[in-house]
Amino acid sequence: IVFGKASLGEHYYRITATDAKQTTPKQLVNAKYKVIEQASAPVDGVVPANPISGANLTGNMANDIVEIARTQIGVYGRPNDYTVWMGKIGNTYSYAWCATFVSWCANKAGIGTDIIPKSASCYYMATGFPSGVLKDPSSYTPVKGDIIFFDNKDPDAPGQYNHVGIVDYYDSSTGKVHTIEGNTSSAASQTNGNTVAEKDRKSSSTFVISAYAHPNYKNNPKPSSSSKPSSSSQASSTVPAGTVSYDDALAKAFAITAAFEGRGYVNVAGNFDGAGLSVGMYQWNIGSGSLQPLLSDYVTGYPTEAETALGSDYYEGILDLLESDNQLQWVIDNMHENGVLKSDWKAALENMCRQPNFQQIQRNHTTSYVNQAKSLFKKYGLTTERSLALCFDISIQNWTAKNVVDTSGMTESQKQLALVQGALNNTSSKYQDDVRSRKMTIVNGTGTVHGITYNLQDKYGLTDAVISW
Repeated sequence: IVFGKASLGEHYYRITATDAKQTTPKQLVNAKYKVIEQASAPVDGVVPANPISGANLTGNMANDIVEIARTQIGVYGRPNDYTVWMGKIGNTYSYAWCATFVSWCANKAGIGTDIIPKSASCYYMATGFPSGVLKDPSSYTPVKGDIIFFDNKDPDAPGQYNHVGIVDYYDSSTGKVHTIEGNTSSAASQTNGNTVAEKDRKSSSTFVISAYAHPNYKNNPKPSSSSKPSSSSQASSTVPAGTVSYDDALAKAFAITAAFEGRGYVNVAGNFDGAGLSVGMYQWNIGSGSLQPLLSDYVTGYPTEAETALGSDYYEGILDLLESDNQLQWVIDNMHENGVLKSDWKAALENMCRQPNFQQIQRNHTTSYVNQAKSLFKKYGLTTERSLALCFDISIQNWTAKNVVDTSGMTESQKQLALVQGALNNTSSKYQDDVRSRKMTIVNGTGTVHGITYNLQDKYGLTDAVISW
């Protein structure tokens, strides 16, 4: 039963009904109800969250996020109060909501977004934590209030972080983690089931625990404690003090190079360079054939979302483009007017780029660049996250460093400068100023690229921390 908006406190309601044989309505219910909290923006057809008044809140953030989650067990369906609170994605409140649920619980427990990032995306939540918060599940034992990330090995949604929940406790006798999760199944199945439920999790070949986050709660329990008594001791983080995990370092490299390339994921350009259409953080384009696989992955893997994000006409247009015998000419003829990308097409494509699934597809198509960056990093015996960011930017902009001098006996910073020169050796004179400004901004930590001044430590947390692999 959905009631109209009412003030807090007690109210009365009456339900009556009539049928064809009755002239007087029959009273079915006459009862009292109490309004204990109000939705901020009621939406028709939305599954309501359970009241949180019964939560056993103590002021300890790790405890309180679990207790808030516990009050929601049994909520089923979408759109729901959690997705309405998060906001629309692709013009709808109906989307995968596991990360949204974690964010909602954190908010209700009074936990700020600086402690647990607010996001509808598992990836952005995981990579949005401060350095050192993510823990390697192979040697870290979780505690109450930790956030648990999964790779569910879904071929339609590949990626290291594609499901998330909240840790209640770790059971050392079974090796399982007891969790409370949104957009999950109440059965033993590991699949999404559109409900809030308790689960007992353990990594398997088809459902891998990919990371834990031990948030910087203001009253954080030590990793050596557990909410379920156990004779076994808890392991500490595998990332020693003064170091950074590879995943954290790579996430920073992605963000920095994406910023240098333009507007990050939401980057759409027309036929200014003869490539027809360029899209995304690394300007995949029609002319080179690099954009077509991303478009194909999106419209075939997420057709409903793609049609909603693009709009029906533009979605059909992308299908026509992919079937065209001359795709570059199709883009020029249909997406451009007087040599300029049409504003309606640009808006539709930018909205597509905002969708988490298309952003995940962009990341999936950076594998070769990541591997190239790692190859350069290891070839020259580098150790820091700054060096990885430099190698990644080289792989994207230049692919490799050419004619690099012998770096034997050099310091890390000297090796970085040698790689900068190697990147310049692999660049035409027309673009050397741009390459130099990007690479030296990474090396120095500050600089100006395309008219924008960067402080990479302040904006992205980039330091000279050694990467812990």
